[in-house]
Amino acid sequence: MRKKLTSLSLLAFLGLGTLVFAQTKGTVNDENGFPEADVEVTVKGTNKTVFTDENGSFDIDAKVGDVLVINGTEYIVASNNLGVLKPKKTEIVDLAETVVTAFGVQKKETVVGSEYSRVGAGDYYVATWESMRNGRLATNPTEGLAAANAYASNNFITNNLVNNIYGVPNNQVVVDGQLTTSPMLYNDFNWQDYITRTGSFQKYDVDYSGATDNTSYFAGFGYTKETGYVIKSDFERYSARASVDTQVTDWLKMGTNLSGSLVKSNQANDSGDSSFVNPFYATRAMGPIYSPFLYDANGQRVYDTEGNPAYDGNVSRGRGSSASAGRNVLQETLLNNNLQNTNSINSRFFAEFKLLPGLTFTTNLGYDVRNYNLKFYGNKVIGDAIGTAALAVTTNRYTTVTWNQVMKYQKSFGQHNFDALVGHESFSYQRDYTYTRKIGEAVSGVYELVNFLTPTSTTGYNQIVRKEGYFARVNYDFASKYLLSASIRQDQSSRFAPQSNKGIFWSAGAGWNLHKEGFLKGSSVVNELKLRASYGQVGNDGGISAEPGFQTDLDLYSLGYNNGTESGVLLGQLGNPDLTWESKNQLDLGLDFAFFKRRVTGSVEYYSQDIVDMIFQVPTPNSAGVPNNAIYGNIGKMRNSGLEIALNLGIVRNEKFSWDLSVLASTIKNEILKMPKGKDDAIINGTKRLAEGQSLYSYWLRQWYGVDSSDGAALYIQDDAKADDVSTRTVNGVKVTTNQNNALMAYSGTSIPDVFGSITNNFKFGNFDASVMLNYQLGGQIYDNNYSLLMSTYPQGQAIHTDMLSAWKNPGDVTNVPIMSSANVTATSIGTNSRWLTKADYLSIRNVTIGYNFNKRTLEAAGLKNLRVYASGENLYSWTARKGLEPGQSFNGTTTYRYTPSRTVSVGLNVSF
Repeated sequence: MRKKLTSLSLLAFLGLGTLVFAQTKGTVNDENGFPEADVEVTVKGTNKTVFTDENGSFDIDAKVGDVLVINGTEYIVASNNLGVLKPKKTEIVDLAETVVTAFGVQKKETVVGSEYSRVGAGDYYVATWESMRNGRLATNPTEGLAAANAYASNNFITNNLVNNIYGVPNNQVVVDGQLTTSPMLYNDFNWQDYITRTGSFQKYDVDYSGATDNTSYFAGFGYTKETGYVIKSDFERYSARASVDTQVTDWLKMGTNLSGSLVKSNQANDSGDSSFVNPFYATRAMGPIYSPFLYDANGQRVYDTEGNPAYDGNVSRGRGSSASAGRNVLQETLLNNNLQNTNSINSRFFAEFKLLPGLTFTTNLGYDVRNYNLKFYGNKVIGDAIGTAALAVTTNRYTTVTWNQVMKYQKSFGQHNFDALVGHESFSYQRDYTYTRKIGEAVSGVYELVNFLTPTSTTGYNQIVRKEGYFARVNYDFASKYLLSASIRQDQSSRFAPQSNKGIFWSAGAGWNLHKEGFLKGSSVVNELKLRASYGQVGNDGGISAEPGFQTDLDLYSLGYNNGTESGVLLGQLGNPDLTWESKNQLDLGLDFAFFKRRVTGSVEYYSQDIVDMIFQVPTPNSAGVPNNAIYGNIGKMRNSGLEIALNLGIVRNEKFSWDLSVLASTIKNEILKMPKGKDDAIINGTKRLAEGQSLYSYWLRQWYGVDSSDGAALYIQDDAKADDVSTRTVNGVKVTTNQNNALMAYSGTSIPDVFGSITNNFKFGNFDASVMLNYQLGGQIYDNNYSLLMSTYPQGQAIHTDMLSAWKNPGDVTNVPIMSSANVTATSIGTNSRWLTKADYLSIRNVTIGYNFNKRTLEAAGLKNLRVYASGENLYSWTARKGLEPGQSFNGTTTYRYTPSRTVSVGLNVSF
């Protein structure tokens, strides 16, 4: 053992509230297509870390252009819904010269396919692993602490929600004949102040790795603790990992990788975008004339016998119907609990046999167990379980066993290089699920089922899925100049009927390294120039819901529907024996280049992905008697295509100063090519209408026209088939209507941007370094639900936006805000329409970092190897079409009532010795 390295990182964070960032969500599946819980997801280069839930789902602060690190794999965020992320089977390699492919590792220059894998419209990832170098011993403890104050934008929280126009006695509201915007009678109307707090984040990781001539090993331990900025949202995680590889003999190599984790969390209840107990919806929508606390007839706050404030659940002052009458999100959040405990153990074992020169046989065995327990407690004072209290306990146990065998052969004849492999793989997945809910709490503070008296619901089931596959691949190159590759795979899945469970998928590719040709070899301008093309298929059987079952070919019945003492069953699923594999067929054309001593590098790539035989739940009429009014089917075809451009420029490079610029630009086009019943078939899905020739992301909305300046009425383009004498008018020669139900429905733009990406500048000046990263999006539209919530013409106790001050008041007023009146609430505030579409263009300062690296000669006297101090800011500012708007919140273009990410400033210290 030759070296020892110890490093220490200290971070301190200051949160500055703003609304400039977006949420990215996705699902992490293992290599077998099943969800992985408790997987760490991190935004590269930041302290932003979350963990997947029991369904493999995650939700993290990230915008288009960011890089997510998941299980060592880097995923470029190309949309805010990444869909299902499935890791490739890999080895530990050094990616300076290699890339990870579906079946192993290849040199970069011999790869003919895309280095990115797309798992949906605009979803890409490239894998990176660090090699474990022989003879290296390393210890790397890291430490972090973050505080993140979370507030909504000024447009929603700081001023507008506390603009209490009814908060003083009536004789003081308009004492000078003008509407005042701050006649505060009390100072506790901002519910956000009471349901949020200063959050903190701590993370400690220590790892130890080393190698001898025959054995390499690694051990790591981690601890994470996070206190969310919303009260009653806490997270704690312990994790450990160990691996060892050893060359037992000249012909046998063996290894194992073990990891485990324990997670405890308490999550604030945010169920439902518009739920009374969703703190983000409730605090935003609450009119700033109501306090969460109880007051007596004299205007004094009421306290209980222990000195704690009493809460107003619509007792002291009657709330309007839009102000969560009878509920109190602050009180319910404090009294309820949503406790989750997860523990998991993941194990991998392998053995590699060298049979002959160039011929190896490898077998891999994986065994994973994950236990998940959720206890949701609803209090007896207020809310859904008022009077009795309730406890619901959900348990899940997931067990996965994977076993594969791979035979590999490599051979070179002069400048001809071949490698080939064949393999077999099988796995089994099992889920054991139980759910019990009881009411009637005996003793407060005991969250166990034995403490509750009466069962109201009990259910459970067991699910088993098995899958088997055979695969083969061959690669050829001539002098690393001309490249060919082909592969084929056959899979069988128990999700389908025996006659439909087989799927055969293939791929082929070619590449040409032009810079190795004689006419470019030794060029002072061209350092690398490579053309590549590939076409391949990937099978998917994972688009099927886990409930009621995986066996989609069978009619399934649900137990427990009893009639008194007589047992009963109910049809739970109508089977489809013809359901089969979904296939993603993808074409990739790429050009990689490097010029002027690699001062200019990059790539240009076109991709076109056709998803055929899409697995989808086909709606059925109520009269058909089909459970859930849907049946699984292979119903359609969809295409995702686009262009990816990556450009890196070394603008200035000398001993004292350097400046590097990196630009990423992407385009996406989505088109539905086939619907189940042809061109005349269409499915309305929220703000979208799915039809042939249209995009999955095209808006289908009532067409907004404007406001009638004569009487302030809201106007919509008239659907001629629905014209009537009451609501139809003609304005400026256009037929319009005041009735939303008679408005013309039409396609109204798309949520897909014209181009999006990032711009990163890296600077070095002496011992200083700095980086500035910008994210951008041009084109596309967003349907701003958040804004429409605050623009109701009849708020009934709900908060309103200051734009309502521009509402129509007198004949002749020219405005885009209709008259405020209870008479026209249906015509202006109910139903989706194009009025709420807003430009989704944005430019955001994603990250700015400035650092200083101390001179190594100075450090040697102190026994240090490296010392760096730095300051960093994240989410510093964002330019959007409307203040407070989050264009990147959802790729489908609709905003929801979700938490406000924070602006964060950090200072840090990195030490190694």
